Amino acid sequence: MDFIQIEVYKSAYITTEPHSQKGKCAHTDYIVDGYKGKRNTFVKIEEVLTSISNNTIIAEDVKDRIYCALRHFRLGNYAQDLEEKFINYWIGLEYIFSSPEKDASTFARIKKIAGNLTVWIHEKKFYVYKQSVVM
Repeated sequence: MDFIQIEVYKSAYITTEPHSQKGKCAHTDYIVDGYKGKRNTFVKIEEVLTSISNNTIIAEDVKDRIYCALRHFRLGNYAQDLEEKFINYWIGLEYIFSSPEKDASTFARIKKIAGNLTVWIHEKKFYVYKQSVVM
């Protein structure tokens, strides 16, 4: 049995035929499929995803759900159409809040946790505001 060895380089030179001298070097070793904006932000996300990937306590299905959720949140951020944004954000939320239990309701989990998060976020904003007024 013969095997084919494929090597994937960490970067590639991207160019078009009429403007071959105006090419650019693009990275190809992304964990999450691409980035747009600041590379430093992407590097931080990549470090967190690597630490999640190397963590033996986190189950593999949970790791997969985190990766898929982040992908859909990214797709939602860069979508042009409002419906496409909503759908990708919703799919991301479903990945985060889904449960391996057959009878568990994803929507009920989103509703419960999102409500608690909303209260916590408003309390934090109020606390930060009060600290800035006092100082």
